[in-house]
Amino acid sequence: MIQLFLSIFIGAVIGAITNELAIRMLFRPYHPWKIGNWQLPFTPGLIPKRRKEIAEQLGIMVEKYLFTAKGLKEFIENTGMKETLYQKLIEKFMIYKEQEKRIGDVFSELFQLDLRINLSEYSKEKVFQFLFSSSFKKKSVAEILPDDVLSRIEEQMDDLVRTFIQEIKEYLHSEQGAKWLESIILYLLEGKKMLGFLAGMLFDHTQIQHKLQAYLDELLDKPDFYQLFVTFLIKEWNQLKTKSIETWLDPMEPYLREQIEKWVDQGIIKIEEKPIGQVIEFLLEKDILRGSYNQLFEWIEERLEGWFSYLSIAKVVKEEVNRFSLRELEKMIVEVSARELKMITYFGGILGGLIGFFQGILFLFY
Repeated sequence: MIQLFLSIFIGAVIGAITNELAIRMLFRPYHPWKIGNWQLPFTPGLIPKRRKEIAEQLGIMVEKYLFTAKGLKEFIENTGMKETLYQKLIEKFMIYKEQEKRIGDVFSELFQLDLRINLSEYSKEKVFQFLFSSSFKKKSVAEILPDDVLSRIEEQMDDLVRTFIQEIKEYLHSEQGAKWLESIILYLLEGKKMLGFLAGMLFDHTQIQHKLQAYLDELLDKPDFYQLFVTFLIKEWNQLKTKSIETWLDPMEPYLREQIEKWVDQGIIKIEEKPIGQVIEFLLEKDILRGSYNQLFEWIEERLEGWFSYLSIAKVVKEEVNRFSLRELEKMIVEVSARELKMITYFGGILGGLIGFFQGILFLFY
């Protein structure tokens, strides 16, 4: 009977030790053991020996099955993360509103940047690059303006001429226009020409002014003059729209640069000083914030596949696993699966004990 128990005990010990040794040999030794030029079998351990292949397969598994664009989309939809983030965004904006912060303050807090300096430099650079680029300056007005805008301008020629003629008539009947006519008449009458001298003797300059004013009114009301004006304006417009932009931009470039810098700076100051609360109320009232947020998420989701392929997650995982310390990797795996590994050891002991039991029975009877 003692022999039976001894057989069971020895079998259990051998089974437990064998399984424990097999588990350890997954990691140990970390490096090959050699006697001279001869490398001992089973060195290094399985994981150190196949580390590169394991890292490569692990990277492929993570990229294809674990961390995928499709999985991330499903996670966002199923967990309600999209709505949660939106509510967090609204809460943050409301805090800014209660604190009566300006747009510039919020920008500085979120991005640690000065809105006036950074946005001003960026805006000016982009405007100058576009406005004074050779590709833009070589184009004509007709090439830059859309066809519907060109058509609308040409349709407005008649109204423009009528407005211009009406403005001339109002100017001539204004106090400033009357003084202008008077100055011209006095200049002619005070001249040394015979016609001016005779007219000055026969008429008072005020009478001449009224007659000239009436004549100009009659001239401006004539259909022929109107048609002449329209024809002239259309002709000038046809010539203007075929000229390249550089014809107008080059002489005005220093002035335009100066004015653009002023306009940009003034606009950014207004934006920076505006209370964030007013902007939030407007965005919420017009449902712009919700719409923009949804469009942003849709834009991100549409590009997830491209981003994931660009990131090359399999390569990243492979490189990280190869860089990971074998000792730390062993420790991590053992800590995660300590219970299962102990159960394997115990199972080896139980299996070894059963084998020892049957061996003891056979020994007793045979």
